[in-house]
Amino acid sequence: MKRALQLIEEARAEGLDVTACTYAYDFWGTYLNSARFDKGWQERFRIDYDDLQIAGTSERLTAETFAKYRAEGKLAVAYAIPPESVIEAFKSPFVMIGSDAILEPGNNNHPRASGNFARAIGMYVRELEVVPLIDMIDKLSTMPAKRLEKQAPALRKKGRIAKGMDADIVVFDFATIIDQATVERPDLPSKGIEYVLVEGRVVLENGVVNKKVRPGHGIRSEFVRVSEQAGTLVWDGAEYPLVAFRDERVVDLTVLARHGYSLAWDGVARRYTVTAGGSAVDGPAAESAPEAMPEKGALMLERGYRASGPGGAETELVSIGGRVFAPLAFLADLGLRVSDEGDVVTVER
Repeated sequence: MKRALQLIEEARAEGLDVTACTYAYDFWGTYLNSARFDKGWQERFRIDYDDLQIAGTSERLTAETFAKYRAEGKLAVAYAIPPESVIEAFKSPFVMIGSDAILEPGNNNHPRASGNFARAIGMYVRELEVVPLIDMIDKLSTMPAKRLEKQAPALRKKGRIAKGMDADIVVFDFATIIDQATVERPDLPSKGIEYVLVEGRVVLENGVVNKKVRPGHGIRSEFVRVSEQAGTLVWDGAEYPLVAFRDERVVDLTVLARHGYSLAWDGVARRYTVTAGGSAVDGPAAESAPEAMPEKGALMLERGYRASGPGGAETELVSIGGRVFAPLAFLADLGLRVSDEGDVVTVER
């Protein structure tokens, strides 16, 4: 675990946008017919047959039963995680908490499907005091929502209690919250969770599920792709294509370098600094051709890149291939006169 965390820290120090997640158990679980149990698994994980247990039972395995249950595709838990490794991971500021599980019919499940989040608070906050409660709440809710919200916009309203957010709320008793699910009984619900609200409607009250209430909606990822050209930006007689991204139009950031600005890239902060004078460009956009329309169907991604300029101008950038695009409003924030006439946008100093 120390080595894994070190590798991630080194990548983050280089400017790579890397995070991690883990769960609150010192044993993992997966299907015996998966590649994880291909030849050599004992050496890889430093365990043997008797370190495996069929989930939903108390049965430890032997070479014979391993072969039998592998042919059946049973899920087994593996006692292969040092407890101190979980603690090290939880202390890391970039590690979130995930369950990595779906509670399937029957008891052949890892207990993380039922108990992970209550266990994270009850054991690792209250009992072991590994991290403060507010940090654990962040790891369980806000951090995952922010991690995924760029590709799943519905998550912009999750993981936070504030005006305009979805009222998805869990009310628990910090003195009693704890998991009850076990390897033998992975379906047992956790203790100490008193109310659950989904979209402001109570679905759990005093530990009792209200099965008549069915709020909530599926959350889907959203990948925006380049469609038709959304207009033309005209600047000193030169023309540049505009591209529609959600509810705004964007233009290749390097148009600025064609008209008296330099763009300096900070790879660690993932930020372009725009300054008046010159025409230098480095970083991801160094080879951009702002006169060219991006290929139709190309993915438009929010990678956390930003641009800042004189007068406090600040914006998020959109990546299309190796190019970066900025909203038209950023040009105005730089002090340029932007005249929007629909299909044609004119820029003047």
